[in-house]
Amino acid sequence: MESIEEVFKLHMNDIYRYLLSMANNDSHLAEDILQETFIRAFVALDHYDSQRVKPWLFKIARNTFIDYLRKHSRVIPTETAFFEIANIEEETPEQAVLEQENLSKILEVIHMLPYKQREAVLLRDFHALSYQEGAEIMNVKMNSFKTLLFRGRKNARDQLERGNEND
Repeated sequence: MESIEEVFKLHMNDIYRYLLSMANNDSHLAEDILQETFIRAFVALDHYDSQRVKPWLFKIARNTFIDYLRKHSRVIPTETAFFEIANIEEETPEQAVLEQENLSKILEVIHMLPYKQREAVLLRDFHALSYQEGAEIMNVKMNSFKTLLFRGRKNARDQLERGNEND
């Protein structure tokens, strides 16, 4: 079995990227909440399930972020960081430009999604969590998570199609 430090190191970057996206690319805020997340996780080790550590950490991170927002009366920011830090494989300069244009369109669409739909899409499609894990992190039933994800994807697809028709 891995030590708790190894587990934290294994998932630290994923949790940081998630928090960075939730914090509207505010790296200092994401780092502060990441640190608080791991402190809370360490304190809650008696609830630690080594088979489900990633969703457990994501849930702690989400709750820590929400607690921060409540405490500081901040509006929940939009999600941008995943797209800004996404690793794009570049074969040619032309492909890189096209990829960046596509990324910009997707980013615009993601900004338009309602918060819960945006979060569901982020957790499932960009952090590769299961439906059950995403539902647990968002504190909703799995069917509600699937509905949010379906609507988020549909809204994103519709917006992208409308954008392509206008080009």
